[in-house]
Amino acid sequence: SAGEGIFANNSYRTIVGASSITNNYIGIYINSGFNSTIHNNTITNSYNYNIYAESSSYNALNGNTVSQAVGGTGLYLSNSIYNTLNSNSFNSHGSAGASLSNSDNNTFINTITNSNNDIGVSLTNSDNNTFIKTTSNSNLQTGLSLSSSYLNYLPQMLPDSLPPFHFSITVFFLE
Repeated sequence: SAGEGIFANNSYRTIVGASSITNNYIGIYINSGFNSTIHNNTITNSYNYNIYAESSSYNALNGNTVSQAVGGTGLYLSNSIYNTLNSNSFNSHGSAGASLSNSDNNTFINTITNSNNDIGVSLTNSDNNTFIKTTSNSNLQTGLSLSSSYLNYLPQMLPDSLPPFHFSITVFFLE
């Protein structure tokens, strides 16, 4: 099987832009990346993850079209903090569109997670994340799932609209 389309390890200011990345085990894998930019890419047909960022911080992911991670997830952030994602779509994956695990203080703006075979956006042990104008429709399980995740801000999350698809969240607001 194929490996990573792009692999950046212990990287600083890496830029991946205007690329078509297809048919890999992992499309883009960033391990311990800092202040990198992934923008205007089309990432499709990865077996496991289309974008996987581990122990990475202060990165920007903008304008990416991410679809069809056959056996996995469109975006997976693990132990990653202070990343900004703007105008990305994570659609038609074998599992979740976007998944965060132990990842705090990330910002998602104008994010679309539609038609995934599991969850649109999944947060596990991930706190203080912000989702602005996020659309999550027609996902098999739910639009957003939070597990042991606190103080996440979801001011304009647009829910699934028709059964059997459903949308369930728990939101905590601080005054």
